[in-house]
Amino acid sequence: MAPGFPGIHHMRAEEARATVDWVRAIPLIVVHVLCLGVFLVGWSWTAVSVAIGLYFIRMFAITGWYHRYFSLLLSRTVYTGPTFHAWKR
Repeated sequence: MAPGFPGIHHMRAEEARATVDWVRAIPLIVVHVLCLGVFLVGWSWTAVSVAIGLYFIRMFAITGWYHRYFSLLLSRTVYTGPTFHAWKR
């Protein structure tokens, strides 16, 4: 836990519900507000197809990375040597 952030488990229920971590919330809010910019600049079928294509590429990459990560590090089906596992110690 970062210094200065006691964490929700140290707070009473009323304080935990009323507390918002704005450092983490503001980027998420900004991204969603910027999506409304489509009403200012318009859209095209090219932009929609690029967005859908990038979505599928991103989801495939994330899924593939997690599959590779968990199959190599957790299933122990592939021996990678002590150098690769040194960071776990």
